[in-house]
Amino acid sequence: MSRIHRSGPSPLHADGRVWRETNCYTDVWIEILHELDQEPLAMLGPCLRVTVEADQWTFFKPSFDDLFLLFGIEVVETNPWRGLLATCESAVATGRIAIPEVDSWFLPDTAGVSYRLAHVKSSIAVFSIDASRRRLSYAHNAGRYELSGDDFDGLFGLGDHRLDPTHLPPYVDMCTPSDATRRSVPELADIAFDLIRRDIPRLSTRNPFIVWAERFHDELEAVRAGGDEAFHAYAFTTFRQFGPAFELAGTHLGWLAEHARASTAAKEALSRAADHFASIAATALVFQMRTARAVMSGKPIDPTTWSTSLADEWQAGVDIVRSLASASQ
Repeated sequence: MSRIHRSGPSPLHADGRVWRETNCYTDVWIEILHELDQEPLAMLGPCLRVTVEADQWTFFKPSFDDLFLLFGIEVVETNPWRGLLATCESAVATGRIAIPEVDSWFLPDTAGVSYRLAHVKSSIAVFSIDASRRRLSYAHNAGRYELSGDDFDGLFGLGDHRLDPTHLPPYVDMCTPSDATRRSVPELADIAFDLIRRDIPRLSTRNPFIVWAERFHDELEAVRAGGDEAFHAYAFTTFRQFGPAFELAGTHLGWLAEHARASTAAKEALSRAADHFASIAATALVFQMRTARAVMSGKPIDPTTWSTSLADEWQAGVDIVRSLASASQ
């Protein structure tokens, strides 16, 4: 595997981030927009809506409607009726980007995590493909990569990895970069600010960290019984959802405070809210490490300090965001 340094990864995937990787789908869109010389920061408003779902935290994703309003990029779902390889080849040949779900077992950038270790579903963006040479250039996690040879065969179910005829391939998202609209940073920020205010009614009406704290002990006992593998699955649906989501939300609000053509009071409010969500990201990382140690050692853990801090920061940040409903441009 070799890293492609066409433009380097997005600053949102820089080493200085608290959570350098977010989730596969959001990471892919960060790198797609970065590759297109667009501003990924503009699309991150939905991160504010992350909350506790039935048995996990929201798997946050960019809104397709927002992608169109901000960048003029429309995302469609396509059926790989001729097979995944043919669909990806057709996309690239017609100037499109395919975003399929694939098996991380064959993604070399996940070495030490899932590459040749575990079968984990993950989204990638296909930038270029050469079936004759069995080479693929793709975006995944924190950057852009290449794979080839047996990994190529495995990813597309070729050769020794030929798929069972009953295998059902996933649908594939697709977008057309040439349709993108080029806007100035202030124009993007104004649209994004309007989208934040539009979505205020969609913010959780109950503090999700209070809800989560109420069931934390029961969840932790179930995770202990499953050992290391269970903890990694649990962490992905909890800490690794709300931690990165609120870091991105804070970065988004800070960007709006700098670039949106809003009133001074609104800009100050955005900046204050950004600080609260950034604090959630930092606390989440420490809380995750302490929880991991407790699970592995079998020792008890009192989550009160961390859960209270998370709940207070969330409430303060969300209250400020709600106050923006009446803010003037």
